[in-house]
Amino acid sequence: MATTSPNANLVREAWAKKLWVDAQDEQFFVKHGFIGESDNSIIVKKVDLKKDKGDTIHIGLSVKLSGSGISGDSTLEGYEEAISTYEMDVQLDQIRNAVRIAGALAEQQACYDMRSDAKEKLKIWLAEYLDEKMFEDLASSPSTNRKIWCSVDHSSVATLDTTDKLSTGYISEAKRLAKLASPRVRPIRVNGKEHYVLVVHPYCMRDLRRDADWIDAQQLANVRGVDNPIFSGAEGMWDGVIIYEHENVYRTNDGSSSAYIARNLLLGAGAGVWAIGKEPFWREKTFDYENQVGFATGLIHGFKKAVFDGEDYGVVTLYASAASD
Repeated sequence: MATTSPNANLVREAWAKKLWVDAQDEQFFVKHGFIGESDNSIIVKKVDLKKDKGDTIHIGLSVKLSGSGISGDSTLEGYEEAISTYEMDVQLDQIRNAVRIAGALAEQQACYDMRSDAKEKLKIWLAEYLDEKMFEDLASSPSTNRKIWCSVDHSSVATLDTTDKLSTGYISEAKRLAKLASPRVRPIRVNGKEHYVLVVHPYCMRDLRRDADWIDAQQLANVRGVDNPIFSGAEGMWDGVIIYEHENVYRTNDGSSSAYIARNLLLGAGAGVWAIGKEPFWREKTFDYENQVGFATGLIHGFKKAVFDGEDYGVVTLYASAASD
């Protein structure tokens, strides 16, 4: 009797695609619509190296003209304005992880499906790895002209204390800085309107919820019911800034008297670049005369905060107290 079995390579490919889809559903920046291939995306996804060989993507930026021009019949020739251009690189690397089941007896003894559990754990690992990587890079080494100190009397991390809390006033200040910066931190366009996104640490969100202006604004006009995925899961909106909270916002006890300080992130278009060389792959391997089975996943990618001419291109960092409860 002839029988047909699935091609092992096709099974692995199917699992890889499912893992990738499921992992992105778990990933903060993907599920809220912050990642895309257009320049309007907060995280710009580059897939050039999926087709071409190489380990580095070069990103260019040309800034707008700033000259006053020539009026009347004054001579223009010889007074042309030069376009300033800048460049950044994103380098690829491979990241992998694997799970190996002890053996057939262990699978027999377990009261759950160890193979399905291993695959689920790898999916969660991949999503959390990508989130942590992106948050870490976006918060790293903020440039001098892209910082907001949530304080009336302190302007360095070492001097911030537990009284220096996030409030609506500092959110508006960060928005003004973003709009007036040179180059401008470009807002994203949602339903024809311009917005920034602010991701805050849960302890900072706790303090913001106690702000009287925030309370009034959310009672009168919150983001509930807005028909766009980018508003899904948002805590609210203030002055055109959509607020989210996330535990991966960088927080450390480097303030005054070891006070915990968070680096909350106001994000605009092109805040970071995510380069994909090879989307997640899935591998299965048997050991010890097929008594043991292992599962591995990984991808080739690179992520980097966009920085041109020494300035963060799409990020303003808000330093605020993030004291524990």
